[in-house]
Amino acid sequence: KEIGLAVAGLGKQLWALVTTPVGALLATLGALFALFQSNKQTVIDFNSGLRNVSKTTGIAGDDLNDFGDAIIDLSMKLKVIDSTKLLEYATVAGQLGVKGRADILAFTEALAMLETASDIKGEEGATEIARMLTLVDGGVQNVKAFGDEIVNLGNNFATTEKEILANAEQIAQNVGIYKIGRQDVLAFATATKAVGLEAELVGSTFSRTLGEFEKTIRSGKGVADLLKVIGGTSAELSKRFKDDAAGVFVDYVRGLNEINKSGGSVNEALERTGIIAVRDQRVIASLATNGFDVLTDALEKVTTAQGAMPAEFENGAGKLEQQSKRMGIAWDNFVLSIENGEGAIGRSVVAIMGFFADLLDQINKTFN
Repeated sequence: KEIGLAVAGLGKQLWALVTTPVGALLATLGALFALFQSNKQTVIDFNSGLRNVSKTTGIAGDDLNDFGDAIIDLSMKLKVIDSTKLLEYATVAGQLGVKGRADILAFTEALAMLETASDIKGEEGATEIARMLTLVDGGVQNVKAFGDEIVNLGNNFATTEKEILANAEQIAQNVGIYKIGRQDVLAFATATKAVGLEAELVGSTFSRTLGEFEKTIRSGKGVADLLKVIGGTSAELSKRFKDDAAGVFVDYVRGLNEINKSGGSVNEALERTGIIAVRDQRVIASLATNGFDVLTDALEKVTTAQGAMPAEFENGAGKLEQQSKRMGIAWDNFVLSIENGEGAIGRSVVAIMGFFADLLDQINKTFN
């Protein structure tokens, strides 16, 4: 009885303390510290990722804390992608030269969605995307539009997003001086991959073919033969090639397709227009015959792709495998919204651990 009364009395005293402002503050701090202690690995991993982002992007101080909060908000928005994974994407974005908070967050979100919505994965996929977008109009600022376009193409043609990206990167690297746009590059990549043409072969062929067109237009030699395939006048061709090299290339393939349908020789027309390398003839002839319908369809699908990536992401995120992660991710984000390693609790823990480490070092020195 005495023990019971003592315990009851202690409980009443503790409750009385907790109901005071000072007691409530102590209880709150104790609860937050307990939460931090029981989830310290989550906080440690997030803090480590945040500092990696700082190294590659230059974001620091209060801006870094704000960026961490934005990452947690993004994880809560995506629901099935944890904050630590998002920090890995942000670190890669910094390594690839993406600058500015808004662009880094946009790149991070697109990569996270593509991981679920397509077969483009990890740092390798991110690097290929950044390289391609750097070479075409708009740069990395258009990463979300790019995500919609490549997912829509992957959904509608006999090729995967990863395969399209590989061909697109090679094409973009080889036709940079002709200012061919992102959507045209993706459509060309889709059509060439759909007819079984490999990335290395495709990029060099596009470069040499456009180079041959430029030489023909500049010198005037062979323009008549080129116009037989493309149509129009010499003056129109010169202006069009300068303003829209991609459109000239598409008309060239269309003209070859018409020659093929009428029973003419595609290879003969290629040779007359200066395309004499066997590898180049193979690529262009494949596009003009088996791949022309795919090319025209891809050119249409790439311009009507808005919303394709989020829709596919929602579909992928709805799978049981992804949904099973949600509770753990939601809990981690709750913990991190209270303490991300840079707040008062984290700094206090670091200070306490530092104090005791210094004390042990001093004791060790004394014994020595």
